[in-house]
Amino acid sequence: MTQDFEYSEENTEIARMREKNQKLEQQLKQFIEIAEQNEKLNQRIQRLIVALTNVTGLDDFFQTLYNSLSKEFHTDKVAVRWFELPGPSLAHCQEFVEYDAEIFALFENLLESNKPICGQCSIESMNYLFPDSEIGSAILIPLGEAQGLLAMASYNPSRYHSDQATDFLKYLGELISHLLKMWLQFYYNDNKLII
Repeated sequence: MTQDFEYSEENTEIARMREKNQKLEQQLKQFIEIAEQNEKLNQRIQRLIVALTNVTGLDDFFQTLYNSLSKEFHTDKVAVRWFELPGPSLAHCQEFVEYDAEIFALFENLLESNKPICGQCSIESMNYLFPDSEIGSAILIPLGEAQGLLAMASYNPSRYHSDQATDFLKYLGELISHLLKMWLQFYYNDNKLII
């Protein structure tokens, strides 16, 4: 009888160790998946940086940004709104708008918090950014010190959701804001590169 008890206890301990081993293996697989996703994300960001640093003008900057984000991040729509009206040479760019009561009402929380928002956004804000489009979900990223925003949108309501991590999005906003400010400085200095 004692031998049976010891055998049973030993089997229970082995079963516990197997279960613990399986959990550890599952955690390791999850860590490897996350590392692989981060590596892919890093490669996408590198390609975006290379593309944006090789543009020849502000129109090219926006077109490259939109194309790269759509291609690399599989988003259906992309828009930038910069809340500062530049000189007449850039008046044709839809990206530059005056900060007014409508923008304040639509994006006050985003700009005050200076943190990206993911998920289903208000119909009014989506209609402002993407007229005549039925957007299901979006990411809104502040640019600069409440100077503008980058929006990436999907027709799929579950594509972007509120529990997504936003560290990368904040970095993306800082990167795009910095590059855009460089191009604006170039235009403000009568197209003379000031170093």
